[in-house]
Amino acid sequence: MRLLLLLGLITFLVSYFRKFLLQKGIGLKDIPVIEPKDLRSSLSRPGHVLIDLRNKLEYKSKHIAGSQNIPFANLKAHQHNLPTDKTIILICNNQVKSIEAYRNLSGNGFLQMKILKGGLDYWKKLGYSFDK
Repeated sequence: MRLLLLLGLITFLVSYFRKFLLQKGIGLKDIPVIEPKDLRSSLSRPGHVLIDLRNKLEYKSKHIAGSQNIPFANLKAHQHNLPTDKTIILICNNQVKSIEAYRNLSGNGFLQMKILKGGLDYWKKLGYSFDK
């Protein structure tokens, strides 16, 4: 019984989240992603900026090398510091904050952005390393 309730809740949240994004004019298919393996192989090359949207404690415990921490709650206040001439890679634990950040930033004129597919949860699952 609990499992059925949990599955029902998950189904509701997924459909609500998709509906919310579609109402805002951005569908999930419209959001560009970067595969973890592609990001990993391009870390040493210039041309992108990694923005970790997690809170400061999460960031300090582990993060992708070269990323900078701008917590999601502070993103709007710091968006004037983001480059417009480089691709911004948005990173969080599981894509949820990255998708919302993408929606917010794209509404403010940022056009060169991607989110890390699967977030840091997927990065970790693939066995990729973190800085501490």
